[in-house]
Amino acid sequence: MNKTWRLVNFCEFDKYAAKSYCAVHNADENLNLGDITQVDETQLEDFTMMCGGSPCQDFSVAGKQKGALWKCSDCGYKYNPLKAHWSVRDKCPECGSIHIEKTRSSLLVEYLRILRAKHPKFAMYENVKNIVGKQFKETFDMFIAEINEYGYNAYWKVLNAKDYGIPQNRERVYIFIVDKELDNGQFKFPEGFDNGIRLKDVLDNEVEDKYYLSEQVVSRFISTENTLNSLLCDGCQAKREGKSREYNDFSPTLSARDYKDPRMINSEYDNENNFKSNFRIRKLTPKECWRLMGFSDENFNAAKSAGVSDSQLYKQAGNSIVTDVLYYIYLEIYKAMPYLFDGLTLTSLFSGIGAFEISLNRLFDTINSENFTQPQQKVKSNSGCGENKLIQVGMLDKPGWIEASRRVYSQEGVSPTLNGIGQGGNTEPKIIVVGRLDIKGKDQIKRVYDPNGFAPTLSTMQGGQQQPKVIFYKEERKNDYADT
Repeated sequence: MNKTWRLVNFCEFDKYAAKSYCAVHNADENLNLGDITQVDETQLEDFTMMCGGSPCQDFSVAGKQKGALWKCSDCGYKYNPLKAHWSVRDKCPECGSIHIEKTRSSLLVEYLRILRAKHPKFAMYENVKNIVGKQFKETFDMFIAEINEYGYNAYWKVLNAKDYGIPQNRERVYIFIVDKELDNGQFKFPEGFDNGIRLKDVLDNEVEDKYYLSEQVVSRFISTENTLNSLLCDGCQAKREGKSREYNDFSPTLSARDYKDPRMINSEYDNENNFKSNFRIRKLTPKECWRLMGFSDENFNAAKSAGVSDSQLYKQAGNSIVTDVLYYIYLEIYKAMPYLFDGLTLTSLFSGIGAFEISLNRLFDTINSENFTQPQQKVKSNSGCGENKLIQVGMLDKPGWIEASRRVYSQEGVSPTLNGIGQGGNTEPKIIVVGRLDIKGKDQIKRVYDPNGFAPTLSTMQGGQQQPKVIFYKEERKNDYADT
């Protein structure tokens, strides 16, 4: 039976992004929570997974870098909300006022609020690389510390989209958050790879004339300093640097401003990437931008058919997350902890066009494919020390024995707690006797033990046949004693 997942809610304040989301995912618009600051977390339906990547302008190098400081409207005091405990966070530490001016990155705090209230099994979070830079690292560390306080482990790493099959140089911080009781310590972020796909492979040979730039516009970005032997020119820094930056194999990072400051494609080149003398400059099209975020043409066409404008489609691509990176992270999570995906229900925050959801669909297609190799199933103990849990594989059919004495454990797990029981009988962990020797003497010296079980009590022997007997097999013995 195929595995599936269900969307509980998504949360997108921008009406155009919400329109694209519903079109791409065939989602009911009534599932949209809208403005997250107005969401009553106590009224939300339970879910097992939460995802989100809050707007990053206040941390981004390309943004204003205001950070996460809040300002009291009454006394003017500025403070980092993460430095205040969540129980008193919405009051000014100086005057106690509740009239607080919050930055856009206060949405990071809204993410924490929902996580704390609903406590799903696991969650994902994404933001710009700059959030772990020197200027904002203290804020990031407090964010992680608060997640830990809620009973989660958080694994994070900066990954670049160009290392995961997408020809875009886009570095982002990815965080995998998992309930400590469910974490087996086996997760590792995916290793990067080169699949050979380059920028030219995602470009269309023919595009509409409206995407070509006039000579007047080109002159604003292309100077005599440019060699014009590159596939893509980025004019965002042309005024400051005196020329556009040039790229061939990988696109620079897409942004929400690409409809205003377009990435320019030198469209006249032959099959060997030799540029012709009579070249024309055009913009990356919205569809090409969606491809550079890992979305399919089908996804793009769904949004386009819903009536979303080019400017909004550019913006939505620049604000999104590269789906391929998410997919390979999901794959590693599943290989380490497949039980997290059983009966998965999702609430998506700051949803945009639904990159997390696209990647989940791809993961579940992989899980349900015949070529998928089932991952290991071990889970971690509650002690948090990294060892395996007890794995009970069966019960002995012994009427009158207490339940604890009837349990049989797998050799793949750890031993149950050994203690000084002192009453004999059948209360100790099971020592597996596989036979008896035909020799003279007491019964205990005739016993032969399986090495997969526990050792019998060792004592000071007197030679002869007094020591315990252990049988060894030439071939590996199967763990078949569960039905003993």
